[in-house]
Amino acid sequence: MSRLVDCDVVIVGGGVVGLAAAIGLRRQAFRVTVLEATAGAGRDLDGICGLIGTEGRAALARLLGADEAAALVTTATVPEGAADTLPEGLGVLAPGLFAETLSRRARERGVDLREGVAAIGAEETEAGFRVACAPGYGIAGRLMAIAAGPARDTAGSWLKADLPVRPAVSLRLKLRPDRITPETCRSRPSDVMLAEDGRAVLRGTGDGGWLVALHEDGSVATSASGAAARAAAPAAPLSPDEIAAAAARVTAILPDTAGQLLTRMWRVAGQAPDAAAMAQAVPGRAGLFVADGGGDWDMGGALIAGERLAGLLAA
Repeated sequence: MSRLVDCDVVIVGGGVVGLAAAIGLRRQAFRVTVLEATAGAGRDLDGICGLIGTEGRAALARLLGADEAAALVTTATVPEGAADTLPEGLGVLAPGLFAETLSRRARERGVDLREGVAAIGAEETEAGFRVACAPGYGIAGRLMAIAAGPARDTAGSWLKADLPVRPAVSLRLKLRPDRITPETCRSRPSDVMLAEDGRAVLRGTGDGGWLVALHEDGSVATSASGAAARAAAPAAPLSPDEIAAAAARVTAILPDTAGQLLTRMWRVAGQAPDAAAMAQAVPGRAGLFVADGGGDWDMGGALIAGERLAGLLAA
């Protein structure tokens, strides 16, 4: 390998988890390189609803400081009569601004953030790990963390590692706006509504439709559509039974969607409902770690996972 960049920690995946971990590590003077395959770190916003709970807000304040964290969060708006179902302190983040802020702060802290650079292979060495980015180009780190969402299993296969945090598969459905209206939310389409069990979240899309995310842990969320969502295609064909089952889950928790026409449906991997396993060392592989942002509606899960990952790497 003709060109090799040396660092203490190489993180594969520049989403919220990877950036939060990198910022935390820089506070302890670790040299950190983050590889993000897309052109903008933290901008894979497909289906993200932007909600953040009390624990997530506390993690955000620890990461960015209280003032900057407060500037990013607004209070969630809910329909009349639904306040009792809301977690205390629930707020809303603008996902795009949130991602831009994390990316900027990472660079300000001295993180070597390489956007548009995809990892294409990895190997363990006597000194740690080496990640190949392109022919003749790679990153060498004493420690390695995989926070790459759907690409996690691919990265694990390079190292012949059985990664303990398994991605769940979410189904994302795009609904026509025929029955979900501003009146449904008793407010503007971009505001938030939670169903009685506290697990369903509604947000409007730019074209007046709605996105719904179904997680394996039973939660249902809907959120604004991003560029990634508009460009998404099914990872695998969905059977009529799968579509019917998904529609039934949505209708059960959001009755106003009954009879809605599905205009798009696709699978998204890379979410783990088990919060206890959000960040951990890979068993039997010294120096190798894996993390996941969680499959719940709270964006704070990814922040907490990044914080835990930084703690493990620095220990």
